[in-house]
Amino acid sequence: VEAGLVLLLFSLGELLEGFAGRKAKAGITSLMQLIPDTAWKLQDGERIEVVADFLVPGELIEVLPGDRLPVDGFLHCDHGSFDESTVTGESIPVNRQAGEKIMAGSMVVDQPVRLTVASEPGENAIDRIINLIEEAEERRAPVARMVDAFSAWYTPVVMGLAALVMIIPPLFTGAVWTHWAYKALTLLLIACPCALVVSIPVAVTSALTSAARSGALIKGGAALEQLRNIRMLAFDKTGTLTEGKPRVTRVVGISEQEDKVLSLAGSVEMGSSHPLATAIIDERKSRNLTISEATDIQVLTGRGVQGTVSGRDIKVVAPRYIDDKDLGVNKSIIESMESEGDTVVVVQDGATILGLIGLADTLRDDAVEAIRKLKSIGVDSIIMTGDNRRAAAALAGKLDIDYQAELLPEDKVKAVRAIQAQHSGAV
Repeated sequence: VEAGLVLLLFSLGELLEGFAGRKAKAGITSLMQLIPDTAWKLQDGERIEVVADFLVPGELIEVLPGDRLPVDGFLHCDHGSFDESTVTGESIPVNRQAGEKIMAGSMVVDQPVRLTVASEPGENAIDRIINLIEEAEERRAPVARMVDAFSAWYTPVVMGLAALVMIIPPLFTGAVWTHWAYKALTLLLIACPCALVVSIPVAVTSALTSAARSGALIKGGAALEQLRNIRMLAFDKTGTLTEGKPRVTRVVGISEQEDKVLSLAGSVEMGSSHPLATAIIDERKSRNLTISEATDIQVLTGRGVQGTVSGRDIKVVAPRYIDDKDLGVNKSIIESMESEGDTVVVVQDGATILGLIGLADTLRDDAVEAIRKLKSIGVDSIIMTGDNRRAAAALAGKLDIDYQAELLPEDKVKAVRAIQAQHSGAV
């Protein structure tokens, strides 16, 4: 009975560890799903579907709107718009120019693009992220390592004592062998460290589950145990401190009233799936503004969109594609909005500027209170994001914390390790 109970306890411990391992692998599997299995390779003027793992640097591929890049690549065409949120956390699509490097897992937004493969098989951005996760998950909790070291000498000592209990009395006193053999087995069962060994995965799994119910995902026992010594927290920006999707934060009327500017912009953006277009349409709906049907809608690749609304040639474009002389005094307003972390689009009627719309990934309602409470218990905070410096600086200013911006995942790991080297309690 006693031996069966010990085996049951050990089996329970292994079951819990297996459960935690499967949850970790599920996260890695979801990352792997960001990479398509096949790609369209351009060869001798033809599009050939090939296995993505067989692509090598220098080959030319084409990726369609809505599809993700299977490899890292250099943009071959003049420009393109990419949703890089899965890699950098940047919630607003980024416009890239010819020659710029785009990471695997990024989604093409508005038109087919051609890229020159830049990464070796198994070495793209998503592969590097998976490797970083696997390295982190291999780090066992300090208490688990302590138990391993303890059992390395404890188990042989106990077995030696049990052997002495079984052998010495019968040899020197003529006692019954079976009686003392049973006592030796009893000693082994009593001294067995199964409670200590099993308690660790049970406690860790219980703590991780409890944290998950509160919305906090903790990467394993090592990170969990480190929380008691924490002195600094590194936060991702998008979806952690912010809502994770752009919203209209400001409308500036110049030649038209604010509502009219928003209504005209919503008319030409209607039907677009671009995140900025969706934000403009949602804001128009929230204000209950009527719109006129737009005709002759054209996507200005990487720049914006245009269409005809009630006989007016309406454009919604990024300000960098408008000459400074045409912007005039509005340039200072745009710079002011951008300094506050907004992405600005200009609404035009021909060459006339009707107004400006500022969009941003807005701060979560509970972020300020969370940072305040952390400061009250002596924990400093820092933002680490793949977003641009302007947006990161604006958010950090609202929260009164430090920031590091334009970081790739591997850069974030390096930054965290640098902080850990400076602060022994940093996570």
